[in-house]
Amino acid sequence: MSSYEDYQRTSRHYDSTRKPVASDRVLGWLARHEPIDGLEVLDAGCGTGQFSAVLLPHVARVVGLDLNPGMLAVARAKFEGEPRVSLHRGSIEELPFDDDQFDGAVINQVLHHLPDDDAWSRHRRVFSELRRVLRPGASFVLNTCSEAQIRRGYWYTELMPTRVLDSMVARYAPLPVVEELLRAVGFDEVERWAPLHGLTQPERYHEPRGPLDPVWRDGDSTWALLTDAELEAAMTTVRRLDDAGELEGWMRQADARRPDVGQITLLAAR
Repeated sequence: MSSYEDYQRTSRHYDSTRKPVASDRVLGWLARHEPIDGLEVLDAGCGTGQFSAVLLPHVARVVGLDLNPGMLAVARAKFEGEPRVSLHRGSIEELPFDDDQFDGAVINQVLHHLPDDDAWSRHRRVFSELRRVLRPGASFVLNTCSEAQIRRGYWYTELMPTRVLDSMVARYAPLPVVEELLRAVGFDEVERWAPLHGLTQPERYHEPRGPLDPVWRDGDSTWALLTDAELEAAMTTVRRLDDAGELEGWMRQADARRPDVGQITLLAAR
């Protein structure tokens, strides 16, 4: 489970803010080498099953795996009675599946929740496990973030101390490191793409008073890294700007950096 976010709590309303990003590109990558409607796809770290729901209309079968009981409970309610979806509790570092079982796999914004470790050894372990359970020629798509996206892809990070952003950056393997690790365990044809206009919270992202709402904040686990005092300082800034009639303009200015970097990066490998 996440080493810093309480998904047992946030799972109850996670779907109210977060949405899958660039799903068409992910589906295209999965379908690159064989017809997608025959694929069995692993959603590793499936959470509430948001991306599993995107995959389901297009593939033969979806298998979801997550370690958090709260997230899995939401996913199970979502897919109740659906025979083409199976959900399992387990770790992405030790996948409870057979060798060469899947035709494709996705991981969406999960790896930064792994426990702190050295030299990205846990990332390599996850990639090795994925290589083991994927059939030869299968595609894997990873949703992650670059350092620039963490620091400049979200307007509200302007409210956060540098310490918090440094801590989040340290949890994400740099993109060249990710590519190197994938190749080291047996993947190739590695490519990356950043959807510059995709939003992880498309319906509520541009709410200038959003940081005052705990449900809104739960849409980005970066908020969980703030101390109580740091969070109160951020909310004080929002209230001050709002009282002065400057909040929306300030938000737009802070968000002007985002279209240059995007919010996420997708990496695909075979």
